[in-house]
Amino acid sequence: MQELASALRASEPWQQLAATRADLAEPDRQQLHTECRSLRVALSSERINEFEPHFALKRLQFRTERMKESIARLTGRAAAYVQAFTDAAGLVDFAVDDVLPQLVTYGYPRDVGPATDLDFLSENLIAFQPTVPIFWTGKLVFVSDPLIEEVGQVTGVNLNFSGGMETNRVTLRLLPGAAASWGF
Repeated sequence: MQELASALRASEPWQQLAATRADLAEPDRQQLHTECRSLRVALSSERINEFEPHFALKRLQFRTERMKESIARLTGRAAAYVQAFTDAAGLVDFAVDDVLPQLVTYGYPRDVGPATDLDFLSENLIAFQPTVPIFWTGKLVFVSDPLIEEVGQVTGVNLNFSGGMETNRVTLRLLPGAAASWGF
């Protein structure tokens, strides 16, 4: 866990958070405090119950919309700080909620061999046909294709049983640097 904490602190989102925090001036802090106080009132139990007393999804929608409205009112360095905080928190959530449980439960990622029919969807998102079938999402795998050679988390699986042939197409969120850190 100490290694995970160190890696998170060394990450780009965490460094960006530290930089934006250091750049905050008193007017920025005041802007953040004002929005925080406003948000506490907007998200009080009474306000949420007035909007929706029973249904959890509608209550979540209400909270999400109030949060978006509050963030949209922020400007300059205060807005940059909130975005950096959101990015860093998202990385922590991903590492602790998605990656760590996979490692604890299943151990090191499985090598699924080279990728065929490879598509680069974005900087860290690919789709491909693995040489070893993959049947569920969340799994950590290592793609030993020379174009990839990286560990990723399976975010989508598509199985097709057409004409007696089975094809498996997978969408993978790459975890840059993970393969090297795990010795692949």
